[in-house]
Amino acid sequence: MAGRYCQAAETFQEAEDYYNNLCSTVDDNIQQLWSAEINNAENNRFETPDAMDIMGTRQAATVVQEGPSRTNESNNNGEEWISLALTVEERQ
Repeated sequence: MAGRYCQAAETFQEAEDYYNNLCSTVDDNIQQLWSAEINNAENNRFETPDAMDIMGTRQAATVVQEGPSRTNESNNNGEEWISLALTVEERQ
């Protein structure tokens, strides 16, 4: 049991360090916007379940606005990593 606790504590620390490093690559204004979007989605999840699909909605909007050739482009390495992390999380 103690071994599992130590493993969980190490994994938590690694995840926290990874998250902090990832967030350091993204502008504070963008982080605040994302936090507001997440809070809004969580507050409206029962009335509007699609609100929880922030990335899917954003990707669909990008396809409509910019066309399919630009949907995977990113202006920032942090955005690219976050997009990848969210895609992996959604598929798990």
